[in-house]
Amino acid sequence: SSTPTDSAPAEPELKLNADSASIPVGVTFQLSGEVTGAEPGDSLVLSFRSSDSAIATVNEDGVITGVAPGTAVITVETSEDLGLSAECEVLVKEDAQTGDEQPVLTLNST
Repeated sequence: SSTPTDSAPAEPELKLNADSASIPVGVTFQLSGEVTGAEPGDSLVLSFRSSDSAIATVNEDGVITGVAPGTAVITVETSEDLGLSAECEVLVKEDAQTGDEQPVLTLNST
């Protein structure tokens, strides 16, 4: 019987700094990804997208901003030549100052 060898090159893998995050509305969180096991010359450009930009937005640098309470999934993808993706679930909570109380509305006097 043949035994598997350890000499095969490692499969490229995309690892995120967080699998999930919990942030208050209006707060940002830096999501970053690292590709391990990639060949030299592979494009390591990552793209970020939010499943629900009404809950959380993400820019091209991976900065997530909480928009409204709820849950959104941020998907991180490598370029097509690697074809890797990973997800981070983001729970956006009520504004940190209000907690579970009713939000207090402050009207700006003009």
